[in-house]
Amino acid sequence: MQRLVLSQLNPAAEGECATTDLDRYAKTLIPQLDPNSTPEEQGEVLARLILLIAFSSLGGLDAPTYEALHLGDSTKPLRTFGEEQNKTAVVKHSFAQIKKFWAGDVDTGPITTSAMKDDIVTGDGKAAQRKYGAFALAAVSGSSTYDPRVALASTDPKVKEQLEGHGLSLHLLLDQLPFLDGGESPLFMLNAYAYSPIPGAANEVGLPKRMVFGDGMLTFLRTFKYGDTGIKSVLGHEFGHHIQYVIGFDTPRGHGSRTHAPQRARGRHALDVLVHPRAEWQVQGGRAGNGGARVH
Repeated sequence: MQRLVLSQLNPAAEGECATTDLDRYAKTLIPQLDPNSTPEEQGEVLARLILLIAFSSLGGLDAPTYEALHLGDSTKPLRTFGEEQNKTAVVKHSFAQIKKFWAGDVDTGPITTSAMKDDIVTGDGKAAQRKYGAFALAAVSGSSTYDPRVALASTDPKVKEQLEGHGLSLHLLLDQLPFLDGGESPLFMLNAYAYSPIPGAANEVGLPKRMVFGDGMLTFLRTFKYGDTGIKSVLGHEFGHHIQYVIGFDTPRGHGSRTHAPQRARGRHALDVLVHPRAEWQVQGGRAGNGGARVH
């Protein structure tokens, strides 16, 4: 989020990622600095962008990400993919086919699939505030050092007060950011990622390997007319993470994921499942590839 906001102040600093469709879509979801607007108008936009950075740094945008990571398919809403269109069957069937495609070469073991929803942001009441606060704090601290499941199960009044206070603070900030639509902006769910627990991390004990697909990402693919091919491509890219974890080319939350070589390899994994003769589907309609989507 910081990169998106900073690109408003210095467009030249974006680099090659500035041309991706996902970046272009994300920019439509936040205020834009218009050089032709008045100083007062520019000041108002700048103030909202600064508030957005603060909101993001407190975990306000990433709480749905960590809810999906920790709860995943254990809750019914996170087993349904898509808001405008129900893409549950497409996502689950595509994932099963991708896993089958690679099964002869790499045994990744069991992997669950999970959606990413905005319900955690839009919920009312103290219980909802505690839940939002817990997963936002997990986003700030990281899953390996903070377990929101333990925090939510705590009967300590101080812990409950901390979670409610953090959730309330986020909702108060959210009220100052009307472009986030009260928590219903696709920006909250504009992500897809692969997750594998870090061996030995106490706060990740019991968490399975996951493939998470945010509803905001599905909205992006629909808006830019990528069709179901786009869904398969993103899933192929994310499955590439699990392949790399198994063969040792990358590690969960490792530095390798931030270098070009693993990213290029995952791009090839995505194309393999789309065009390889062994694949059980052929690309028909939509646009092959993930359009440079900045998935993790």
